[in-house]
Amino acid sequence: MNDHRAVPDYLLERLAADDLPPDEDAALRARVSPEQLQRLRASDAEVLAALPPRQVALEVERRLRNAKASRRAWAPALVAVATVALVGVVALRWPTEGPDRSKGGAELLAWAQTPSGPVLLGPGAAVRSGTVLQLHFRAEAPFAVIASLDGRGAVTLHSPLTADASTALEALAHTLPQAYQLDDAPRFERFVMVTSAHPLEVNQVLQAAAVVARGPDAEHAPLPLPPALHQTDLLLRKEAP
Repeated sequence: MNDHRAVPDYLLERLAADDLPPDEDAALRARVSPEQLQRLRASDAEVLAALPPRQVALEVERRLRNAKASRRAWAPALVAVATVALVGVVALRWPTEGPDRSKGGAELLAWAQTPSGPVLLGPGAAVRSGTVLQLHFRAEAPFAVIASLDGRGAVTLHSPLTADASTALEALAHTLPQAYQLDDAPRFERFVMVTSAHPLEVNQVLQAAAVVARGPDAEHAPLPLPPALHQTDLLLRKEAP
């Protein structure tokens, strides 16, 4: 007989998100009805479908407060449904001035989604394939392009979303609305942000990134771009599965 009344809300959230170790998952499923899990998942989907991103972020914060009341600091079920919800959480945790934070100019940050909450990744941090990242930046100029290079020589555009979109920034400190899941490319994932006082040519940045990605020092070499364009990067090391 199912006894879901004894299961705390935060554990129900983790169970619905398939976020528990196999032994805990099996033990909880014996106490929770499939109908209850379906209702919880449907509720999460309805919230994300009906609300704009800002209200979704507020819903995440509400669940965050509820989770803290149950000695948790994360509501992963909502995040598992749509990683845009991660924006609403990590935006509350932008780091303050510290030894790893630049005191001026541009800055590119990445947070990793983990079962215990978003984790800020420092330069050279180890990551694995499948890790979900949320990118954040602080820029000193009103125009920017963000791309990444990986150990297979592939180049991915992160901002703007398409090569023909405007490179103008809505704000000089911003969280990208879309999350990014790392694939199984080996060795590294390097994110590069190019900023400028004037509109940028996205394809010019992508072509420069492709040249470096195929070169002998794809992890560190600057993109071959005009010196007036400022470059900031974040290198993450890929661990073997």
